[in-house]
Amino acid sequence: MTGKEKKALALALVTPLLLIVPNILLNITDGYYMTAGEKILNIAGPLAVYYFITMGWKKTGGAVLCLIPVMVLAAFQIVLLDLYGESIIAVDMFLNVVTTDADEAGTLLANLLGAIGVVVALYLPPIVFGIVALVKGWKLPSAASRSTKSVIACILLTIVAEGIKHRWLENIFPVNVTRNMITAVERTVQSKNYLKTSAGFSHNAELTTKEATDSLPTTLVLVIGETGRSCRWQLGGYERETNPRLSRRAGVTYFGKAITESNTTHKSVPMLMSAVVPETFDSVMYYRSVIEAFNNAGYHTAYFSNQPPNGSYNQRFGEEADVTVFMQDVEGSTGLDRDLLGQVKNYLDTTKMAQRRLIVLHTYGNHFRYNERYPADEARFKPDSPMDAVKSNREALWNAYDNATLQVDLLLDSLATLTTTQGGKSAIVYAADHGEDMYDDERERFLHASPVPTYYQLHVPMVVWMSEGMEETYPEMVSALKENAEKRVSPSESLYPTLLQLGGLSTRYLNREQAVTDPSFQSPRPIYLTDRNVTVALEDSGVKKADLDSLRARKIID
Repeated sequence: MTGKEKKALALALVTPLLLIVPNILLNITDGYYMTAGEKILNIAGPLAVYYFITMGWKKTGGAVLCLIPVMVLAAFQIVLLDLYGESIIAVDMFLNVVTTDADEAGTLLANLLGAIGVVVALYLPPIVFGIVALVKGWKLPSAASRSTKSVIACILLTIVAEGIKHRWLENIFPVNVTRNMITAVERTVQSKNYLKTSAGFSHNAELTTKEATDSLPTTLVLVIGETGRSCRWQLGGYERETNPRLSRRAGVTYFGKAITESNTTHKSVPMLMSAVVPETFDSVMYYRSVIEAFNNAGYHTAYFSNQPPNGSYNQRFGEEADVTVFMQDVEGSTGLDRDLLGQVKNYLDTTKMAQRRLIVLHTYGNHFRYNERYPADEARFKPDSPMDAVKSNREALWNAYDNATLQVDLLLDSLATLTTTQGGKSAIVYAADHGEDMYDDERERFLHASPVPTYYQLHVPMVVWMSEGMEETYPEMVSALKENAEKRVSPSESLYPTLLQLGGLSTRYLNREQAVTDPSFQSPRPIYLTDRNVTVALEDSGVKKADLDSLRARKIID
């Protein structure tokens, strides 16, 4: 065997072993739900395919380079296992790549340098040697190539037959991840075609007789929070004063048992902004948002977002308003949510003659990096740095997070003041789209959107504030809010009907049993919208016993 043939053989033998690393890791992290046969197939199947390619292709360099897409998926999988500790690359994770802005993505990657270094060390060498092999003409010995190819082909056919027989193929990496990637592309295309697919939709919303005959002007504000944790809110029993302003303001109702039904922004926010619920989420491309409902009923509408446009349903819904502003396009914007107050004030001043107005704000809330959500000189809890995502920085991360929550408190209180000075009647509805892990326990989890949710990602803050004018006009809603405040609530299902009732709107899409302003409100069953857009009971979502125990301890679930 010549020197080139030896090098080609070594490259052909080693590359498949490197590619099988994520399969081995998944057998360890996710093995609790895999059968012995699935575990064996998850290793043997892909390994046979990789060897069939590298040993069956005489020019080894070409074979290795054609496996680069698999190397990319393998690297992505290893990084996510380091971040979340389990599960294959989910559909939602691919969508996050598309919808997350560059700054946020850069911040996340900067805190995954260790895992990224590992995958670079694993997969850069075979790519480099593959190029060298192709350029220098390294080839396998003809005998080795023919015999190995025949043997592996027989093994591969046997494995595939067994996999199909036992329905195991969808549990093999990277087959399952490829399937998820295709689904993510399909959903992205659906979002891009939203204006066409939703063109025939109508809420057919009208004002109720009471609202239509009321001479008091109405101003409603929907505030979509980001990454809010109810357990860090003073209104929810947290020992720190993270809501000093709202705690003193009259007319505030806090829902301490609110849980989200998705831990991802691109799913949760569309549900917060429309009649779409988990059971109907696959039909989201056919619905128009709550903004459109208020347009139908004669309201003047505005949407101000501190999130950049990203082509998602969040953007599409916001663009249905009479006035749409993305703060990244506003000269002098600092990136802080308080900048939204200037937009709201200008809007209120320029629409004084409007009898009814709806304002929707999409905030940056408590997104990591937390200490970038507030002016440095307003940090109340210290130290609030460094912000590197490591457990040793937990105190600083927690302090900065609480400082960011103070800014949410400031925003909501200031909005209440702004709308009150307009006279008439006004109301604010706020809820966070999901929560966040912050090295809360021995699992050392961080961030959100993990394939399996945790308590900290599920338990979110929700607030309804009513002005004196609104309370006097709708005393029955005040009573309902007090009665429902201690019940389990899903913002995903409740924000749409609650906002409609506060605005005096009627439509066939109004589910009174999910409006927290209605005496007929019923707590929804605890459910979760999975990565495959399937609605399951929360306990069947993969959530761990410790997280269910935390929810039970707070009497959120039975």
